[in-house]
Amino acid sequence: MEVAMSVTLSANVNNDLAAVTKRMAEEENRTVSNVVENALLVFSDFPKPLRDSLLAARRSNAKVFQDMTREMMAYIARTKFDAAMAEIAPYFAQEGDAELTDMELLEQSTAMTRSR
Repeated sequence: MEVAMSVTLSANVNNDLAAVTKRMAEEENRTVSNVVENALLVFSDFPKPLRDSLLAARRSNAKVFQDMTREMMAYIARTKFDAAMAEIAPYFAQEGDAELTDMELLEQSTAMTRSR
């Protein structure tokens, strides 16, 4: 397996962004280089219209940008939750669960938590 060579890039950023980047690296126990590399990896995978929209929202409407960030975090949490539920579901399946409607399953789940 061939190891990719590292390349040094240089960028000029304002003092606020530099401070945020350094603080983030310190809080996450990572190097500034690693923080920047990860940011570039994620951002460069987005389609250009999405990148442009994110930058525009960040510049012009902090609330919209914050809402979008929360939606992305909620999506990630839902995805992780669904994967975990799928993994443990076989251990909790009960006879007849497959025939239950969503509402009946919700009511049964609620009843199970109350009986503890």
